[in-house]
Amino acid sequence: MGSFGYLSHAFWSTSIWSTSATWTLDPWSTKQKTKGKEKKHWEVVKFEGSWVPGVNTAGWTEDKEKFATNPQYLVELREPDDEEEDGECTMVVALLQAGRRYFTAPEDMWLSIGFSVYRVEDPDSSPAPLTGQYLTEEQLVFQPEYFQPQQEVSQRLKLSPGTFCIIPYTYEEHAAGDFLFRIYTEKENCCREYDEEVTICRLSSKGAKRPADAVNGEADDGCEDEGGDDEDEDEVGEDVKEAFDQVASNGTVNCYSLQTLLKNLTEENGNALEFSLDMCRSMIALMDSNYSGTLTLREFDRLHKLIIKWQEAFSDHDKDSSGEMSTYELRKALRSAGYRVNRHVLKALILRYGHDRKISLSDFIACAVKLMCMIDIYCDLDPN
Repeated sequence: MGSFGYLSHAFWSTSIWSTSATWTLDPWSTKQKTKGKEKKHWEVVKFEGSWVPGVNTAGWTEDKEKFATNPQYLVELREPDDEEEDGECTMVVALLQAGRRYFTAPEDMWLSIGFSVYRVEDPDSSPAPLTGQYLTEEQLVFQPEYFQPQQEVSQRLKLSPGTFCIIPYTYEEHAAGDFLFRIYTEKENCCREYDEEVTICRLSSKGAKRPADAVNGEADDGCEDEGGDDEDEDEVGEDVKEAFDQVASNGTVNCYSLQTLLKNLTEENGNALEFSLDMCRSMIALMDSNYSGTLTLREFDRLHKLIIKWQEAFSDHDKDSSGEMSTYELRKALRSAGYRVNRHVLKALILRYGHDRKISLSDFIACAVKLMCMIDIYCDLDPN
């Protein structure tokens, strides 16, 4: 009777719960000593992250360039397991959704999630993060066979030693959520978020383009001098000089006259831009070398050349020529303009300057000005 009653109760429970989950804590909480052997020890690495629409929620897509905007983590498996005759490494990957219990409807609580694993043959020469051209079928080690809404997905893999890139994602594009990402291995491993360091190529006080690194002070070898010698940089076009003289007072422009000057010049180029006074103040702060609160002709000319470069970078990534660029293209547009930003900086920029996963030309220029101002502040605080 006892057994029958238990089974009856178990079947009755299915009318209340349709899904059950078995939970274990981290591996060290379930160590067991097998007969004649020592306790099994697991190495575990944890990452907390989030999927932010317009930043890194490309979802499961055949567009590899877009797919590459999802979060990326690099893991290096250095030596095989002790008991493996084939020289392979055991790696367990677990992706857990976090902070979603405030959804009351069961169908809204859990997203359909998954992750893909790619082998990275030469991490020293590979871009960080990996671009779409590196995410080929030949390098693919694992991807989900199906997707369904659930709190956690995991997979146990047997891999030969090497370097691998793991990309967690949601099945649906633009889905927002937080996640906990864990990697378990029997041997010590090296894991990190795979992203690039923040660098910028900017104009020096003489107008020559020079690289500066916002993280470690090293030159960004992806930035090349385009300015030529200083003499060429100092040549001011007649159209710029004429427009400057029309609004200048005592050979300089303040934020009010700068606003008019930029509008006049951009109208002549057929793409009129109106910048706010606050934006014009930021531009002056960026280029004003003697802290006068105004710009000379030379200082304005350098600013004008920067704006042209930003416009070109924006146009190259405005795929439909709508005047708005997808925020998923922002990283590449900034890169072509001389900036390299990591995902955390990119997220802050998109949340501030993006709208509905789009960014306008004026906001893109404001974004570039903000980056240059911040790099100046960083260099002033830490010259080394």
